Amino acid sequence: MNHSKQLRDGTPTGSSARNRHGLRLPILAVTLLIAFAIAPVTAQMGPGMMMRGMNSEYEFLLEMIPHHQEAVDTAGDVAERSERPELRAFTRNMARVQSEEIEMMQAWLRDWYPQRDAAPWYQPMMRPTAGLSSARADRVFLEDMIMHHRMAIMMAFQLLRGDYTDRAEVERFAEAIIETQNREIEQMEIWLEEWYGVSSPGHMMGRGRRWGPGRW
Repeated sequence: MNHSKQLRDGTPTGSSARNRHGLRLPILAVTLLIAFAIAPVTAQMGPGMMMRGMNSEYEFLLEMIPHHQEAVDTAGDVAERSERPELRAFTRNMARVQSEEIEMMQAWLRDWYPQRDAAPWYQPMMRPTAGLSSARADRVFLEDMIMHHRMAIMMAFQLLRGDYTDRAEVERFAEAIIETQNREIEQMEIWLEEWYGVSSPGHMMGRGRRWGPGRW
């Protein structure tokens, strides 16, 4: 695609802008790194842990909606069950933010792709917590949501690195996913270590090393 427009701060959009943001690794290398990182827990999680190839803005939005919805549903359950007030506040905020983003993505699909109605391929990633103690459910949530967030970051990175959109609002949304969910991963890793004495499953980078553009 040939992008000539600029964001409000004067930064050009498109592949040249993303190169300036530090997208240094080929997408295959990024995908392999993340695949190796999540491999230790794939046997414990749902069949949707891996996703099919994404090669358009439409597919990104189509798949990110159910991905967000699973996070909203799971976070809502934790907010009701957890005995830890900091985790309840964290999950309530996650559910609120991602619910708003779902509405935004649904509106984009209606406005931009009114003739398309494909069903998403997405399958659940999070393990069920019914019947678990509150402490055990919290641990399962933290372990699984870290992996869940990493998948969202990978999807957002693929969108940007693949140059699959020429809409500044979608680019900003993908960048926000990378930034926000990296920050939430860091917090969840801290809790996982403080409360359970374990590192997040498959974390090959070490705390403080972020997933996404310019952070390898």
